[in-house]
Amino acid sequence: MTQYEMQLLQTDVRMLMIADGGPIEFFPGDGQNGKAYAALHTNSLAELSSWREVLQASGRPHRLFNHAYDYRQEFNDPDW
Repeated sequence: MTQYEMQLLQTDVRMLMIADGGPIEFFPGDGQNGKAYAALHTNSLAELSSWREVLQASGRPHRLFNHAYDYRQEFNDPDW
């Protein structure tokens, strides 16, 4: 398991540079609102920070997870 995870809408994945070709999981929009999302995984805090910076600057919704500390933070009200 990787230490960090970022969840974002699938349509926003193309905004990010995925440097190491790390694992990306895609989830269909089966929920109440039907929005498909993706989960990006990394062990690099620098890479996670660069992804977050791009999404924050664009005002895009996303969630961050630090699995080592069981920490979760949401930005711009992700609704999936």
